[in-house]
Amino acid sequence: MLTTDQLRDLVDSWMIHMEAENLARNTLHSYRVSVDQYLDWCACDPARDPLDRVTLRTWTAELLRRHQLTTARIRQQAVKRSDR
Repeated sequence: MLTTDQLRDLVDSWMIHMEAENLARNTLHSYRVSVDQYLDWCACDPARDPLDRVTLRTWTAELLRRHQLTTARIRQQAVKRSDR
């Protein structure tokens, strides 16, 4: 299992990949913020595996309780896309 710190080290590389796909600047910013928020959330509990689907679903459910559906889906999409 990769730790959140190890995954944070990979985010810059992932962002370069996303830029190469010619994503809009606002999309890139939204994805970066979303992935950072997800990793922060995972770091709060060492038992959370950031690469586990159940962990992602739990985070998404928490987002849905606090945000509109669109916001939650965008953030979930960013995290899912980061595993490519």
